[in-house]
Amino acid sequence: MSATETFHYVIIGAGSAGCVVANRLTEDPSVSVCLLEAGPRDKNPLIHIPAGFIRMLFHPKYNYMFMGPGEANLKNRPTFVPRGKTLGGSSSINGMIYIRGHARDFDEWAELGNAGWGYDDLLPYFRKSENNENYKDDKAHGTGGPLNVKYLERPNKLNHVFLEGAAALQKRKIPDFNAGDNEGYGIFQTTTKAGRRHSVARAFIKPIENRPNLKIITDAQVSNIVLNGGRATGVAYTVFGQSHRVDARAEVIVSAGAIQSPQVLMLSGIGDPAELGKHGIEVKHALRGVGQNLQEHISAPVHFMSDRITSYGISLKAMPKIAWNALLYAFARKGLFANNIVESGGFIRTMPGLDRPDVQHIFVPTHQGKPGELLAWGHGFRITTVLLHPKSKGRIGLSSGKVGDPPVIDFRFFSDPGGEDMKALIRGIKDARRILMTPAFDKYRGVAVWPPESVQTDEQIEKFIREYSSTVFHPVGTCKMGKDDMAVVDDRLRVRGIEGLRVVDASIMPTVTTGNTNAPTIAIAEKAADMIKEDARGTQRKAA
Repeated sequence: MSATETFHYVIIGAGSAGCVVANRLTEDPSVSVCLLEAGPRDKNPLIHIPAGFIRMLFHPKYNYMFMGPGEANLKNRPTFVPRGKTLGGSSSINGMIYIRGHARDFDEWAELGNAGWGYDDLLPYFRKSENNENYKDDKAHGTGGPLNVKYLERPNKLNHVFLEGAAALQKRKIPDFNAGDNEGYGIFQTTTKAGRRHSVARAFIKPIENRPNLKIITDAQVSNIVLNGGRATGVAYTVFGQSHRVDARAEVIVSAGAIQSPQVLMLSGIGDPAELGKHGIEVKHALRGVGQNLQEHISAPVHFMSDRITSYGISLKAMPKIAWNALLYAFARKGLFANNIVESGGFIRTMPGLDRPDVQHIFVPTHQGKPGELLAWGHGFRITTVLLHPKSKGRIGLSSGKVGDPPVIDFRFFSDPGGEDMKALIRGIKDARRILMTPAFDKYRGVAVWPPESVQTDEQIEKFIREYSSTVFHPVGTCKMGKDDMAVVDDRLRVRGIEGLRVVDASIMPTVTTGNTNAPTIAIAEKAADMIKEDARGTQRKAA
């Protein structure tokens, strides 16, 4: 083992939260930070080409590509769970959609007993992180922040056809999804800049990576958090098989994401004694909620083929268009390769009386394959219909006590006793179908692929969902914030019962947000960094 280095803070995971916290803490030159990332540097060009995310979702070097076990309510199909494994984490492989959520999401967190986590509390942190190219002098948005947010210059023409179809059904057109109420249909803003992906690594780490008080270690597989007398004092890790340790003078911050943060805690002896005992792990601190409360957005497609090459797609007749766009991107960073493919959508309440949307529609102007595939030969378009607030909850467990073995990811989709999750998704599928059957799509629409036209009744749609549904890669909640017995962290994100240890990432969300989860995770990290600084000042005052 190499000589042990000591820093004020050690951060496990350089993803959407870890990069932000590392940036903000090292603003103080007297504070030292070590940032550990299990994956390599983000050097692959496809990471930075927006359309390259199609490949990154299935790239084993930069993506854990986890597989959940066969889901009993999904015809025993395994669930594909991509997670980023590089600087920037999942922000380096995601679809770059910038959606904060609904104001009600965060007010609900506060109502659950988490002081300071309402929408008005988090809005300054959304604004702080943001450099919005399109909204200047706007109360909802920020300029001058590290993260670039913008509308694409030329979204695919079919996005406007989609919005025309939604308008024909009297759907609300929304000018801004990120002003507190996201109900309506429109074009998404993206985390892109000058035709390139703007991941948290590019936004928060690249500009400050040479700060002398920041050390970044990639290819660092964390073995466990070092605990000493009820306090986290360091982290053990390996790099290419060589064991290392780094000590934390102030805190260890776990930012490994909703799948792996609970795994890191459990491998360190923090978790449910029953789960740890199954794998021969000594219980250092019993905390039954670790790995519980897993929530994810389950989805199902409404998909049509098309005989036109308007959509993104691969075919012989589209080859000249693809070649031209490749040149356009190479020389001007414009065209289809500068686009994120998932460019528009909407949020709806599928029944009266709901306090916020329960279904998201994501319009995708491509011919996609079955679940687990993203792009297939030919042309077409779909609406991915997403259940936003599942009542079903799953868990993260261990497959073994060995570092590097994948965790057990059990979503337990559609396990809610009342069957409300399935009913809501069926309503969303029907609504998506109505949009794609409007006259706006008449000259583009070919044969219905998923579900086929013969699938009409609720029972038939349910059967289709069980066979073809998939996640949209938004896992949260497995180290939830709260005051109840199953809470893992308090409202300052400190792990309950252990000093010097916090969790900062999407795993702390008590409930999943109304939409994509990258933007709220960044806001969580911004707020966490301020709390860490405040608590450090409080400790210093006490010591004085």
